[in-house]
Amino acid sequence: MSLATHNRKQTFAYDGAGRVVQSTDNNGTCEVTVELSVTTKEVYESLGRLLEERQTIGGYTGVIGLDFFVTSQYTSLRRSALIYPKAGLKAAAGRRVNTTFCTNGLLDEVKDNGVSGNAIANYEYIGGRVLKRTSRNGIALDLTTATVLTCYDSAGQPEEWNIRGGSAGTLLFTHAYDNAGSKKYQRFPTDNRDNQAYTYDSAARLKNMTRQYADSPSLLNKAQTWTLDGPGNWNTLNRGTQY
Repeated sequence: MSLATHNRKQTFAYDGAGRVVQSTDNNGTCEVTVELSVTTKEVYESLGRLLEERQTIGGYTGVIGLDFFVTSQYTSLRRSALIYPKAGLKAAAGRRVNTTFCTNGLLDEVKDNGVSGNAIANYEYIGGRVLKRTSRNGIALDLTTATVLTCYDSAGQPEEWNIRGGSAGTLLFTHAYDNAGSKKYQRFPTDNRDNQAYTYDSAARLKNMTRQYADSPSLLNKAQTWTLDGPGNWNTLNRGTQY
């Protein structure tokens, strides 16, 4: 399978189980006419879990021209570690990121191995839904408000995302859904130019996304439209002229 846009081209290869085993992104050349194509190969273990991801950046000599390996380790059925290559050495283990899980199987913590201090991310839940995700930089995704315990509706869909912390203070995103559970819009009250509206076909497949000013479709700013085949694969993507 290939996807070409202007001078760029992406190709994909699959195994018998329908999993991606190789993808190539032809990025063309940079200002010094060095080939920037990237090939990624995936290796799976007997249970079908991703074991290794190997990336080759072509055209460069020296370190960047080598293969880089990212490997995964599992405890029971869940990934317990993601191991990145050591800088300058294609197959040497470098940074190791560990993940731990709650007794009910939900992700609890993501943390650098052997590093003291705050984790990369911590999670809190209500039932099986994320209530809060706190990152090491102090930014938190908070699905609560001062008056509401949880920002989920009766169908378990998030109606508000509160991004707290950082120089911007609190950023609020609001969401609404149709009767089929598909998202109708996402609104960003701080800057309504980033509002997004979605439409679907009769099979509830995403067909169109627009970014518009406030609630006025006549002031359309940016849009994307997908054309889908029978099984639901998209074969064309059209972008608005201002995208």
